[in-house]
Amino acid sequence: MAVTTQDTLIAAMTGAQRKVWVKANVTAVAGRMCSLWSGAGQPGVGSTTLGQAAAGVVPVDTDTGFQTFTNPGSGSTYIAGISGVSAASGVIVVWDNLWTWGSGGSGWSVTTTTAQNTTTPAALTRPDSTGEGTEAWLEVLATMGAGAATPVLSYTNQAGTAGRTTGTMGYNSAAIIGSMYNFPLTAAGDWGVRSVQSLTLSVSMTSGTARVMILRRLATIPVVANVGFKYNAYDLGLPVVSNDAALMIGVQASSTASGPTQLEMILAQG
Repeated sequence: MAVTTQDTLIAAMTGAQRKVWVKANVTAVAGRMCSLWSGAGQPGVGSTTLGQAAAGVVPVDTDTGFQTFTNPGSGSTYIAGISGVSAASGVIVVWDNLWTWGSGGSGWSVTTTTAQNTTTPAALTRPDSTGEGTEAWLEVLATMGAGAATPVLSYTNQAGTAGRTTGTMGYNSAAIIGSMYNFPLTAAGDWGVRSVQSLTLSVSMTSGTARVMILRRLATIPVVANVGFKYNAYDLGLPVVSNDAALMIGVQASSTASGPTQLEMILAQG
């Protein structure tokens, strides 16, 4: 039974799954989003080769670095609560990683300055293929070189309109591991990315490893350094977590450290 009333929420809390992130500090830049993908702890350090293919890949929860959970036999999964503590003030964001296109291998190159095309990019599957409400991000997996590139995507928007181009992001040369940069969707009427057709760098990034991602935001949680936090289903809006969702978290800290960070998520099903 779908969780639509307080009674069904209470019923769904019986046997709810409790999923825990315990992540060591990751060096950050104050005010910049920082992924905890590379942080030691639980879940373990994420893969740096995921999505190194011309089509990219649709990640799932069992891929190295994501939080695993059990799909319901029927019905849906909901985030019914999030609690924890962080050593940094700022916000913690929970995403479902819908598509990843990694540099290296047969993916894209950090030194190529002409348009680098995807080939039949893997279609989004969660919760559907439209990409409504999604965000496009660049994440640094290994410290980048001195090239001050201006990465731009050509993409298809949530309505199926191809040939869209992202705005200019605030990429920094020599970006450190974990740095995340948003590709702005500046075209009128765009509020999601269905697929990415190409990536163009204004200049070579010189060296390093990064990935392009299409993410769906599930929760944004304000935190105060070293003060425990607890948000219930009503605070969060009872977000739906798709089957096999590749859950990952980022911290936008007000300091140069991401944590350490501890977070418990309650997944109720019904």
